[in-house]
Amino acid sequence: MTRSAQNSTAPAVVTSDAMVCEVLNGALGGYRMLRQWEASDPIAMLRQDAADVRVLVAFGSVPLRSDLIDALPNLGLVQVMSAGYDGVDPALLIERGIQLANVGEANSGVVADHALALALAARRHIINGDNWVRTGQWDNVGRYPLVSTISEEKAGILGLGHIGRSIARRLAGFGVETAWWGPRPKPDESLPRADSLLALAKASSLLFISCPGAPETEKLVDRNVIEAVGADGLIINVSRGSVVDEDALIDALRNGRLGWAALDVFEKEPAPVARWADVPNVVLSPHHAGVSFGALDEIRKRVRENVDRFHAGEPVLNRII
Repeated sequence: MTRSAQNSTAPAVVTSDAMVCEVLNGALGGYRMLRQWEASDPIAMLRQDAADVRVLVAFGSVPLRSDLIDALPNLGLVQVMSAGYDGVDPALLIERGIQLANVGEANSGVVADHALALALAARRHIINGDNWVRTGQWDNVGRYPLVSTISEEKAGILGLGHIGRSIARRLAGFGVETAWWGPRPKPDESLPRADSLLALAKASSLLFISCPGAPETEKLVDRNVIEAVGADGLIINVSRGSVVDEDALIDALRNGRLGWAALDVFEKEPAPVARWADVPNVVLSPHHAGVSFGALDEIRKRVRENVDRFHAGEPVLNRII
């Protein structure tokens, strides 16, 4: 929609790119949405309306350009459409006095569902079994070899926030003995906390990664942690690709020091085809654990509520800084 087709007196809102605007799908109706990416000089276009812009909406995992922030001197809120915000520089926002909010647990349930689906697909060899049927091996070779199932295993969860707790609740339904580790104790949490990440990995045949992506968690799951999970173990990552030493993970899979991996997130996205083409014992999905029809509806509602709250001078929900 062009500016002339919108109410020129309505508060202006900027989205970081066209995809954010598309995903919002009209959730911010009544606001004047600036479409700077359509201009030949997006920053110059923004500066024309800069005084009117107090809110920017972005994806939390996509790097937020500093020149976009610099072009908006009256910006007061960056609202991300996810729980994670690793694409945002909190120090820059603090320096500028800009608030940062996420959508809390809006999609934690669907991420947890996906984490369990990945674990089951890997442990029950769902993809391999599908291939067994399609290629005629069931008829020519016979029954598929025996495999394990998650109810027979011990699970560890790295990061017990909204997503980690949702994973734990689902594991309880399968009767899985579960522990967790994070840098800070949670006195109200009944699940046992391991002494360290390495101790958690050694005690777990399933390691779920659900901690935030941040500089302090970069390659937190290193070679030692990966090999502690072991040749019979499975690592499931629905966090961020940066949390895992991907080279060490691939090497461990190829050399049998890690049994399986199930990944929704990658060091580089989209994941390079050649990098994963010949890696054995891995189930991959294209970073869509946090997306479903219902989850997107809830995310849109929460973004709308916070944008309304901010413009009304009310405290925003799920404020990070």
